[in-house]
Amino acid sequence: CAPPFFGGSSVTRSRLDFSNYGSTVDLQGWGEAIWTTGYGTSLGFAGWDEPGFDNDFTGLFGGTSGASPIVAGACALVQSAYKSRTGSVLSPEDIKRILRATGSPQQSGLFPSTENIGPMPDVPSAIRRIVPPPNGDSFRIHNDGIAPLVVSGITTDQPAPWLDWNPKPPFTVPPGTYLTVTFTANCESAPVSSTPRRLLISSSDLDPGQSPYPEGVFVNVHSSVPALHITRSLSSLTISWTASPPGFVLQETADLALPNWTNAPSGSMNPITLSATKAARFYRLRRP
Repeated sequence: CAPPFFGGSSVTRSRLDFSNYGSTVDLQGWGEAIWTTGYGTSLGFAGWDEPGFDNDFTGLFGGTSGASPIVAGACALVQSAYKSRTGSVLSPEDIKRILRATGSPQQSGLFPSTENIGPMPDVPSAIRRIVPPPNGDSFRIHNDGIAPLVVSGITTDQPAPWLDWNPKPPFTVPPGTYLTVTFTANCESAPVSSTPRRLLISSSDLDPGQSPYPEGVFVNVHSSVPALHITRSLSSLTISWTASPPGFVLQETADLALPNWTNAPSGSMNPITLSATKAARFYRLRRP
């Protein structure tokens, strides 16, 4: 696919007359007018088509010769990002699933979108979805059987609205493969403590002892309290606190016996410098 303003003949992300299509096609890539090394006369320089100037790569470059390396490159980038972050690798099924789930959808053009060529990979979106951030991790659901394993639900053993995971059930793990589930914790809303939770997995496996993680996946979220620092000079006070975890606001009161805590004028500004000549004040950090 390539839209007319890129020199193509169709609506972007739509099937061309020579495209492979159907239920077995998972992803698409550019199929015509692909810019690459030494693009030929499309650059405006006739010399690029002369021998010795990579003249094999011309304005006619496309087809599966162009689309396949685009999709393969997207797979390699996602795998590289995941391995760099976790030290492990994704299964082919993981990569296919995540690129399909995050790709830009096929559109109708010369041919209707019902003639499936799959979505166009969106690598940044795929990496954001599959690579665990610093406040997250991942686990694998393996299917060692001979039939597809349908995961129908993932829930927590106790309420934990600050936990999230992807992909969301239901999803299917083909025989002999595994699928990676990535979960994250919202540190701004998680309890300030060490909080254990279990992710309970429901599946089509009829043997409870053989189902994925029969005891659940144990998750322990550590959300610490930021440290408050006050430094005094002759005429001023400097108040600061550690940036992690985020979401805390500085509050003050004039009396600890009958405290009336209000947000300090600085609010979430960090650090803040105050005059040391003010009346006595007590400070604390609090998450709204």
